[in-house]
Amino acid sequence: QGRGHPLRQGKEINISNVKWAPAIWPAPCLCMHTKILFDPCRDEDCIEDLRNRLQYHPVDWLEISFSTDKRLCRSCGRALKSREKNPLLLFDSVMDLPSVHMHGPEHHIIVPLVLLTALRNNGGDISYDEAMREAYKRASKLPGGTCGFWGVCGAAAGAGIFASLLLGSSPLHKDAWPLPQQLVSDILARLAEIGGPRCCKRTSRVAIEEASRFLRETGGADMPLCKRGCKYTALNRECIGGDCPYFQK
Repeated sequence: QGRGHPLRQGKEINISNVKWAPAIWPAPCLCMHTKILFDPCRDEDCIEDLRNRLQYHPVDWLEISFSTDKRLCRSCGRALKSREKNPLLLFDSVMDLPSVHMHGPEHHIIVPLVLLTALRNNGGDISYDEAMREAYKRASKLPGGTCGFWGVCGAAAGAGIFASLLLGSSPLHKDAWPLPQQLVSDILARLAEIGGPRCCKRTSRVAIEEASRFLRETGGADMPLCKRGCKYTALNRECIGGDCPYFQK
């Protein structure tokens, strides 16, 4: 699943043969290469790598305890682009982390965290630490496979979380309530137009582009964007090739 290996789903899986089967998945998915069923967004290596790539190190971040030695060791690999203003370049930098899988629910978390970091780097007036904690808290509740099983891509929901935090939206907020939903609607419309099957790299890029446009049109920061081709084609068994706007030969 993580590195583009084939999946077996649902009733085809004998749960007794897998190493970990978390209950939050909408339907079981087993990687036929590793024989592991897991939720990558709960992987400590992925979380710590993401923190280092964004150079975000408050001691209590995510309320996850790591040993001092582990933290210092991983800090040696911090990215040089932690002040990157272009959210797509920052996203690509995070995608290069070895703990980030080809597909998986970690993308649901990465999208809002990258957007918040890029907004901060562009001078956005946000309570960055508080927003990052809350974004992680909300996005980590999104299980894998929601795109196919719920009809709502997790990357789109992650962008909605970003907008909700930025606008202070809540179920009872009359003015802010519709705006994050409009953003998510625009993202889902683009994803549906492109078509399936899933690709977490493609959907995350679309979500970041639309969130950046939304931010610009609503009077927020004007974050720079650039068109970049995809380098993950060989890792994605379900790549749609020329039908993808980011495909490059």
